[in-house]
Amino acid sequence: MIYISYMIKTLLLVITTFLALSASCATPAGKLFPEYDGVDPKAQKIVDSYLELAKDEKILFENTVTIGFKKINRGNVVGLCHYGGYFREIDVDIGYWNRSTFISQRTLLFHELTHCYCGRGHDYDDGAKYKELADSYIVEGPICTVMDVSPGFYDDLCPKSLMFPSVLEDECVNKHYNEYIKEMFQRCRPY
Repeated sequence: MIYISYMIKTLLLVITTFLALSASCATPAGKLFPEYDGVDPKAQKIVDSYLELAKDEKILFENTVTIGFKKINRGNVVGLCHYGGYFREIDVDIGYWNRSTFISQRTLLFHELTHCYCGRGHDYDDGAKYKELADSYIVEGPICTVMDVSPGFYDDLCPKSLMFPSVLEDECVNKHYNEYIKEMFQRCRPY
């Protein structure tokens, strides 16, 4: 009996390790199972809008991403896309959500949805990578004080992509909304 119990524990450890290693780089620890059933009603209209925009670009998704709200407790991280063995799921920090503008909420969800539904990383143009922001997804103050101006930015210092590793300022989203929406679906590998 002890031998069978040891074998079962060993098998569970192997399976758990495999599933954790298959998690997205955005979530090193990963999730073994989804926490949420469907999309939280607070996010549903934005998700519907995202799926309509994808359809306009002739992109259809075969799978569904679940979304929920909780306190994330990872520094300044306010959103995470988890890749599980058989699911993809987004966590949104409830504190950030409650104190954000609608534009910031939509920007955050579009960013995380693009990670989960399109498999995009923090990139722009033809897949060039942005520098990571030391585990910070919120930039306080002008972006130009945080990042060196590079090819990944417009002349007005706004990032060229919603996939910049921080929630973009509302001003940038208002100025470049159409460009961001078009760019968001480039290099999309539909989930």
